[in-house]
Amino acid sequence: MRKFNLLSTCVALALTTQLVVAADYSYLTDPATMTVGQKIGENLIVKEGCPDPSKTTCQAADKVKYITAVAGRTGRLEIPINISGDVDLSFNIDFYEENSTKKNITLQTADSFSLTIAADVYASQYLTLKDSVGGIKSCYVNGVWQNSFGINDIRLAIQSSKATLSLNASPCIQDYELSKIDFTKIIFGNVTENDRLFETKSRGISNTTACSNGSSTTTTPISGTTNTGDLAQIASNLDIKIPRGLYSQSGGLFTPAGSIPVWAYLKYNAGGNYWTLSGAGVLPQ
Repeated sequence: MRKFNLLSTCVALALTTQLVVAADYSYLTDPATMTVGQKIGENLIVKEGCPDPSKTTCQAADKVKYITAVAGRTGRLEIPINISGDVDLSFNIDFYEENSTKKNITLQTADSFSLTIAADVYASQYLTLKDSVGGIKSCYVNGVWQNSFGINDIRLAIQSSKATLSLNASPCIQDYELSKIDFTKIIFGNVTENDRLFETKSRGISNTTACSNGSSTTTTPISGTTNTGDLAQIASNLDIKIPRGLYSQSGGLFTPAGSIPVWAYLKYNAGGNYWTLSGAGVLPQ
């Protein structure tokens, strides 16, 4: 039997990994909406070109805009943020390592505590997550990091004061303990004219029970429900379908005693190593 929980008409699934509901991403920077030639940050400019910058011609529809350094200069970009809870950050970048200079993405608090993603990807093939009080973890990314001007998606999820890092939908570093999460800025440092910064996005994530009408609540769900109908179906991509489960409730002011048949679908996020509830509801009795 596969257990799950129900609160009123809301379904919350507690499987082998914590259930997370994520809002839509919002852009912190989006070069696609900027003007070519626009200056941004320190010694940075918006350019447009082919996805493979070694090519000088490509279809207009295929061209992409990106932020890079002014020729001959080293640039820096600071993005103001206000993180006080759980968050998922996405960085689309094309870092070109030169002279063994590591590329950094740093989150910083108002009192200068920092969490840095360091990319040492052309020499030793590592991503490193470290903070300013001595914590550090590294992961080997050979075969995952897109070299030769490939666009990489680095995602950093912060939840319950722990950070999880993924690269191109592959888990990298998990459950990195953080002493602070109240970050106020994101810093891209050591940006050269060979680097390309694409969009940076964020979204809030939270532990919730998701309702069949699309609303949600953070109330702790009632436990003890079991799958009494069809067994849960787990697809090869780890998406989960529970076609039928029976919840027995003891009753209350708004929930009379009895049993309610429910269904639920979960979609697996390989990059963050969690499931999101993509659908849930009550079956006809």
